[in-house]
Amino acid sequence: MLRLPTIEGIEAGGLPITSYQVSFSLDEVAWTTLSGLESDYPNSYYLHTGLTTNTRIWYKYAVKNSAGWSEFSQHNETMVGTEPAQMVAPTVEISTEDPELVKISWTSLQPSTNGGIPLTSYKVEIQTSSEDFEQVCESVTDTECEISMASLLEEDFLLSQGDMIHARVSQQNEIGQGVPSVVNSFGAVVEQVPHKPAEGPSKNQATT
Repeated sequence: MLRLPTIEGIEAGGLPITSYQVSFSLDEVAWTTLSGLESDYPNSYYLHTGLTTNTRIWYKYAVKNSAGWSEFSQHNETMVGTEPAQMVAPTVEISTEDPELVKISWTSLQPSTNGGIPLTSYKVEIQTSSEDFEQVCESVTDTECEISMASLLEEDFLLSQGDMIHARVSQQNEIGQGVPSVVNSFGAVVEQVPHKPAEGPSKNQATT
């Protein structure tokens, strides 16, 4: 739905607005009127139906009072579609190639869940010890990412040995970000191997 600013007072020429003329274009050259020209359209909104997803559209509008029509507003661009749908919970496991890495992966269900517009990225988050979420793996375009086990023990997360690693993921397109998935109910736990000993072994003194 298009929402148009309510024009009043000096901006309305000191007279009540009687009609909004809304026009659209698919190329910023040829414009088609949707409302307000042949008959008055006093509403400051317009529901444009019958559109094709993944299509760019430009809109502009003008307003009328008893003295006549204003000039058209600047035109704004929008993409036809919606925010992506919610995803299922990701899989969280220890990397088979490096036990010091945690692998987070998920299933892409495009195009059925992308809101009619190609996805631009995924947002991956891990739950902290305070049950907030911190984003990891910036600007992910693949369907998996990895984070070091050691980082989960540090300030951003403050997880402890044996804690379940809970993650969630959301899809993003040009319209916005979808609702994050629920967190995984099973998967990897925090397991940090001991640090390398700082000193080597010492030789015992012989005793008699």
